[in-house]
Amino acid sequence: MGMNFNNSVYKTYKTNGRVSVYTQPTVNITNTSKIMSNILGVDSLNVLMVTGNTITFDFNFDYKNKINKDNTVGYRYEIFKYNPMVKVFNQKIYQSEVFNLKEGFGQEFPTKILHADGDYLIKSYFTYKDEKLFKNIIFNDGNGDTGKFKNRNYDDGLDNYFVAIKPSEKPILFSNGSTSSEKDVIKGITIEPIGGEESFIIGEKIRGEIIVTFNGLVLSKKHDFTFENNILYLNEKSRKGDIINIFYTSKGETLTVEVIDILDIEKEKKINYNKDKGRFELYINKGLRGNKEIISLNGLVLTPDLDYIRSISDDKRIIFMGEIKNGDIINVVYTPKLSLIGNTYNINPSIGWYLKTNPINLIGKFILELSKDKNFKNIIYEKEVPYVSNKSVYKVDLDFKLESFVNYYYRVKNIKSHKTINNSTIDLESISDEYSFKIVNNKINSY
Repeated sequence: MGMNFNNSVYKTYKTNGRVSVYTQPTVNITNTSKIMSNILGVDSLNVLMVTGNTITFDFNFDYKNKINKDNTVGYRYEIFKYNPMVKVFNQKIYQSEVFNLKEGFGQEFPTKILHADGDYLIKSYFTYKDEKLFKNIIFNDGNGDTGKFKNRNYDDGLDNYFVAIKPSEKPILFSNGSTSSEKDVIKGITIEPIGGEESFIIGEKIRGEIIVTFNGLVLSKKHDFTFENNILYLNEKSRKGDIINIFYTSKGETLTVEVIDILDIEKEKKINYNKDKGRFELYINKGLRGNKEIISLNGLVLTPDLDYIRSISDDKRIIFMGEIKNGDIINVVYTPKLSLIGNTYNINPSIGWYLKTNPINLIGKFILELSKDKNFKNIIYEKEVPYVSNKSVYKVDLDFKLESFVNYYYRVKNIKSHKTINNSTIDLESISDEYSFKIVNNKINSY
């Protein structure tokens, strides 16, 4: 005989003159709350941050009598999403399989089905099979406590409730209303001397500045080397086994180089060991742009996507596939993301940013902040920009009296909000990278 399910308290069961009284078990589900008869009084607010592909729920049961020891209990659950337009849990998004159980269990739930952000209800269904009577005992069809949601019953103190929200996305900045070109490419040349050489002819034509590393250490121009007419001159003789790297861009763009000399890996702030992933991570000062980076370890250039991978969630994070240890020297050569860095002749610059995904919840805003100090202790200008439906790119024209030859630092905050069914407001904030500019003409002082 198939199992039938209903979500309410079972009172009595009578057959052949025998009366059996059973009490419905209670299910406790981690990361959720019990929904109460007054929907504005959820006993506690459980907020799940949707950062991965699954959410794990642990189901634990409290049986009120010994029937669990002698009989099979059937259980399944359904998840409904709250519709704020009609104020009803009327969107059924998931139904589990039937579990025959005597103990609790855990289950991973795919987050893509949630379409977060939102409020969610978990309804539980039970059945007993009485071995003595060879019949299924199901719970009576009670009305439950419908409260304000007459089109989707919920049971007072029995059904479970949770909120699932995606984190606030970090704004990605660009300048002057347009993103910078990604066509320029960082190139690298590796030289392995046979010993005794002081000069090296470079076969490729190089425009602009170069960065030279010697056995992993960055050399100082003029002090350690000179570069003229595509010839590299070292101030000291090389030895066999030395490794020389030359980095440059195809269009002569200015490069940024960071050197991490690991003396004590436990104290090195830029290196982190992720115990959950079992990987060493490097955090650089500025975000990477395009595929424009070269990373070397102890003078040897690493292969992207083989020796290291770039984080898809943090453009300042490099994930190493091998071990990093004391005595290692890491060089990261790259062009940072933003095009408006340093000096500009534009006396009315505009600052833009974008999100990788359009805002789903329109209760949110961006705040552009401008300061004369890099720590943003004193904000001299601030502009709020509200979310716009189906829009991921935003821009602000600075309507503020700027000064010539003054460093201005700026960043953008993304504040997304979610209002729950119990009228609680959840605010989540992320902040872009910080950058600076300076107006290098006196036209702004004209009158």
